[in-house]
Amino acid sequence: MTHVELAQRSPFYMDIESAVAIGGALLMVMAVAFVLRQITNYLRSKDEDE
Repeated sequence: MTHVELAQRSPFYMDIESAVAIGGALLMVMAVAFVLRQITNYLRSKDEDE
């Protein structure tokens, strides 16, 4: 069975390029969430100081 046949038959088949793209997108989402969390924590602590 070739890679093309495996990709057509298995819904869970993923080549390296697809895995890298999904991993990169996941890391980007996690980085944005981290930055937003840090901003909200900073703003909350700034409001408590006043």
